[in-house]
Amino acid sequence: MTTPPAPGWYADPQSPALLRWWDGARWGAQTTPVPGAVAVAAPQPYQTPGEVPPVGIWRSPIDNRPIVNDMWTAVKVAFTKYAQFDGRASRSEFWYFVLAIALSYLVVTFLLFFTVIIPVAGILTGSLFMALVFGVLVPQLAAVVRRLRDAGWAWPWVFLGAVPGGSIFLIVVCCQPSKYP
Repeated sequence: MTTPPAPGWYADPQSPALLRWWDGARWGAQTTPVPGAVAVAAPQPYQTPGEVPPVGIWRSPIDNRPIVNDMWTAVKVAFTKYAQFDGRASRSEFWYFVLAIALSYLVVTFLLFFTVIIPVAGILTGSLFMALVFGVLVPQLAAVVRRLRDAGWAWPWVFLGAVPGGSIFLIVVCCQPSKYP
């Protein structure tokens, strides 16, 4: 788990000629000119997929989450962090991963439905379904725990999914925006 940067003066992303105070948890309102700054350059937008956006209003210096813009990147990130329960997961990372799992279940269920007539194919497809269920169980649980943490909730709330109706609460919480910059 990463530790937040020490309090101090950091480059202000809105104005490169200024430094802004970071108190260790959030940005302050105090600014000071950068010593030796000559010209103010226009901020460059980040358009390249996977590029880390500049630190600023929408991302703090301690935010090391990857930028997830599509389903395949979300699956790659989720399986890279296979059993990593610390850290946070953005909404896009979480929901693209959930979409990929749902589509995988749909495809395997469709195959299972049509291969149940042939015994050997049905057994193979059933085995594929069980491998999928157990293969995504840990990364899915880890993604939910990281998403809960990002939404400002403690990880034990994940157990509410085992209670009837608790899954609706988890869906609502996972839809919330990030509590942290």
